[in-house]
Amino acid sequence: MLFFTLGSEPYQEFTSSVNGVSYTFTFQYCSRYGDSGVWSMSVRRSNTVLVSSLPLLQGVNLLRQHSIGIKDMYVLSLNSNADPTLSTFQSNNTETLLLILEEGEEIAALG
Repeated sequence: MLFFTLGSEPYQEFTSSVNGVSYTFTFQYCSRYGDSGVWSMSVRRSNTVLVSSLPLLQGVNLLRQHSIGIKDMYVLSLNSNADPTLSTFQSNNTETLLLILEEGEEIAALG
């Protein structure tokens, strides 16, 4: 199981090995939709974009429908039930995690 803690910067990038394969995860905040805005994620392997501009929604398996070698990925806001916004990431009271389950790992429930 891998965890990334997402911070308040509107552009963030992490590289990590999942199931023995190196992936780069890019997170961007788009304020085009007003104050609440939208966080999105893109995933690359080497120089190949596998998923682009996927909205970050809490409690939803973000990658279940994509065949990219990562089966389960969730966004969890530890102190909020809402989807992440820029103010969520900037708050000192809220910690937002990206959770990746590797092959053979399971979780019983979210929430």
